Amino acid sequence: PMPRSITKAVEAFQTFRRSKQTKRRPSGHAFALADRVGFLNPADWAAVCAQGSVFLQRAYLEAFEAHPPDNVHVRYALAYRDGRPRIAMVMQRAAIGWKRVPKKGDLGAFDKIDLPDEQMLLCGNLLAPGPGIAFAPGVQPDESDWLAIGEALYRLRRGDKLLGESSL
Repeated sequence: PMPRSITKAVEAFQTFRRSKQTKRRPSGHAFALADRVGFLNPADWAAVCAQGSVFLQRAYLEAFEAHPPDNVHVRYALAYRDGRPRIAMVMQRAAIGWKRVPKKGDLGAFDKIDLPDEQMLLCGNLLAPGPGIAFAPGVQPDESDWLAIGEALYRLRRGDKLLGESSL
């Protein structure tokens, strides 16, 4: 028989592999992806976000779009199952990096560092608390719903390659 430590390592690897395969399969949802909340069906967005955070309401999102930080671009997704809106998502793509860190005083060699910004895609809001997702009233999220959130992020990340690779 194999030593227990090797058996545990093999089991962990198999679990990791199954998890990775699960994450790579389609969720079965249909998606509407957009650069502006106004591009999405207003009734569908309202139906999903009716009980959600103020940070998911159209008025807030439109105001944010009108006056975003210079390094933030907002993205949106609605996930549908069986033709009904089920999940609303707000994502932000942000350029973050060393140049944006406030510096006080002489930092010596660190002042000479000129690293490019990294692109980060976040499901949520960098400037406010709360989740960047809402489930339609009455929806009890299942595994495919969580896969749908990952799938929407993947699709937006792949689509944004023209703006530069999202590395975070």
